[in-house]
Formats: sequence, structure tokens, C-alpha cells
Amino acid sequence: LGQTYQDLLAHWQKLGQFRQAHLAVGAGSHQQLSAIPYVFKRSYNKDGVSDVVVVALDLPASDKHSIEVGAAFKDGDTLKDYYSGQIVLVKAGKVELSGKNSIVLLAK
Repeated sequence: LGQTYQDLLAHWQKLGQFRQAHLAVGAGSHQQLSAIPYVFKRSYNKDGVSDVVVVALDLPASDKHSIEVGAAFKDGDTLKDYYSGQIVLVKAGKVELSGKNSIVLLAK
């Protein structure tokens, strides 16, 4: 696939850092938001700790991605895509990002 060892390492580091920073990834409840592309919400709310993430996988190659975040985030919320580093604003229940990656990891 043309990936180098460094590309593969960077990929797994991003996933690991996202999981470590967001309790919802490992301990949260799962809700599918879309089948194709696969988009889901993970939410955790226990003992005064609240965390919500939206993850999109297997996104098609495109100039930009429009990801529906459903009720996970409100219009006006500022989110970070922890995979690309992009900062985005929720508008009309969705976010728009550059389409260079097939994975999006969204959280506040």
C-alpha cells in the first residue's frame, strides 16, 4: 500500500493517544450513527465524568468529508479531529473536514 514503517507507527500512535485521552473510547456506550461510511458515537457519563467522541471509518477518498454528528455535539461546538489535527465547527448537526484521511476522530 506504499506505507512506510513511520506511517504505520504514526497511525497507531494517533489511535492510542485518542483512546488514552478519551474514556468514552474504551469504557463508553456505543451508538452507530451511519452504516456507510461507518460513523459511531461513544459516550461515557459516570461518577461526574462525561466524555463523548464521534468516529468515522472507511471514508472514501474525496476533497472533503461531511460527517453527521447527530446529537453527540451541538451546533456551535468546536471540535478537534484527533487524526488530522483539524479544528472544526458543528453546523446543522455536521462538520466538514479535508478529505485526505479515511479516518476521523472527533471530540471537544
